[in-house]
Amino acid sequence: MTLTTLTPQQAADKASVSRGTIMNAINDKTLVALRDNRNRWQISADNLSKWMADRTDNISDIISDNADKPDSEAAHQFDEKAMRIAVLETEVKAKDQRISDLEQERDARLADKDQQIADIRKGFDDQIAQIKGERDRWVDHVQRVERGRRRKWWPFG
Repeated sequence: MTLTTLTPQQAADKASVSRGTIMNAINDKTLVALRDNRNRWQISADNLSKWMADRTDNISDIISDNADKPDSEAAHQFDEKAMRIAVLETEVKAKDQRISDLEQERDARLADKDQQIADIRKGFDDQIAQIKGERDRWVDHVQRVERGRRRKWWPFG
């Protein structure tokens, strides 16, 4: 490319906009740009000047359109926006309340599950104690039987 080409960042600095704005304009094809052999965007100074002029015209058109609107229409738009904001705030409060209710319900369920787990563990502990008691009884029984037997040299006779 020639020396009069700019990178998107350089074009953004020159136009006093962000690089994202330049990239959006390139993607929208409102700003003509080419890719070089390294697949980098190159913007000619002439194309940037044209884009900046078109953009300035569009902004001034928007400002003049808003200035042409009567105050009652502007007030009506403001009222609609204020009502919309109020509705959205109400919806947010309702959703916050719903979240709070769900969190309380979750906490109650967790407490109930914790109690169930504790009850199950207590049952297991009781069964384990019972099994250990039976084991000890059997061990005592086997030891008593072994003590009563006379030890022989050969186990079969």
